[in-house]
Amino acid sequence: MSGDVSGGNPAPSSLRLVPAGMALLPLVPLTLLGGASWFARWVRPSADEWCFLPLVRDEGFMALVNQFYSTGNGRIANGVLVASYASFGVAGHQWYAGISAAVMLVLLWAWAAALLRRTGGRLPRGVPLFSAATVLAVFCFASTNTYKTFFWPASSVSHTFPPVLAAAATIPALLATSRRERALAVAFACVVGAVLGTLSEETSVVALVLLALALLLGRRVFPAGQLAFVRAWCAAAGAGILIGTAVLLTSPGSRNRRARYQADSLFTPESLYASMRGYAQILHTLLTTWQYVGAIAVGVLIGALARRADGSVPRPDRRAPLLLGSGAAALLFSGYVCTVIAYPAFGPSVATANRLWNDYLFPLLLLLVGAGGLLGNLTVRRYRR
Repeated sequence: MSGDVSGGNPAPSSLRLVPAGMALLPLVPLTLLGGASWFARWVRPSADEWCFLPLVRDEGFMALVNQFYSTGNGRIANGVLVASYASFGVAGHQWYAGISAAVMLVLLWAWAAALLRRTGGRLPRGVPLFSAATVLAVFCFASTNTYKTFFWPASSVSHTFPPVLAAAATIPALLATSRRERALAVAFACVVGAVLGTLSEETSVVALVLLALALLLGRRVFPAGQLAFVRAWCAAAGAGILIGTAVLLTSPGSRNRRARYQADSLFTPESLYASMRGYAQILHTLLTTWQYVGAIAVGVLIGALARRADGSVPRPDRRAPLLLGSGAAALLFSGYVCTVIAYPAFGPSVATANRLWNDYLFPLLLLLVGAGGLLGNLTVRRYRR
């Protein structure tokens, strides 16, 4: 994850200080994440936590998991994660934010390193960690309600952690080089897909749409030698998600939830129109939140500093416009579907319940990083000419 930022000619002495400065960049977002995690000690259980904590204390770990499956919402994996922090009582509730931030940061850092290795690029030391930490900080703290995105465990388990886990599920595929490693990556994708299916309906929707897009554009995006593996991986991940979703939808808890919120009205014209109106308000909020520009800035930094193994500036990928355009369309569509399935439970407040946006907001931030990377690369190439 380190490399020379100079081109073919020796850089001036002042520019040789750039790599050393880059190594200190991660301190900024890491300090922000660390400070927020420390202040999470003051968070107190609220709402359903006062039911979760006594149940786990009195009847055990599996009692809460069974409640999720049998009477709550059917999300087995969600129940396992909630029971994991509820097993430690109020302390588990308070330290969840710091632990989850560390886990998500490690996953994003590993994902960035795997992507860099796959593409054969090189960056100054510290830039991958800085990029992962900054994107995570923007994701967690640019929200209109940071409490429900970062500090409230019940919300984070359902809508903040799942999209990060979905992105991290591609790490084995990015690193796979042998037939055995590819087979393991396909099996891992199926397992993680099944977990996502019983963890978050919204993240499952987004993942299925993106997997379908990858299959649709496979011939135009992936090399011919990798196409069979990509198709197998996408099929396995999609099958896992569908299996997990089937387990969730057939559970007694999910049936109870659908009956409670009259989910039969999901696809009525009135519900679809109201969902579209709420989704338009969501998009307006996202487009007017200036902090999300930070994701573009991270991409510009990556695009400006990325080099090949020989130190030269890479050429812009001709597939980039297609990937960015189709990815944006897929995420906008999946965001509307997420709004539709959430509307029966939330009604008009779906436009202000910001935690419901995170499932498609996170991949949108990654898309902004990609757009910034293309911009930074084009700027550097123009400057060097």
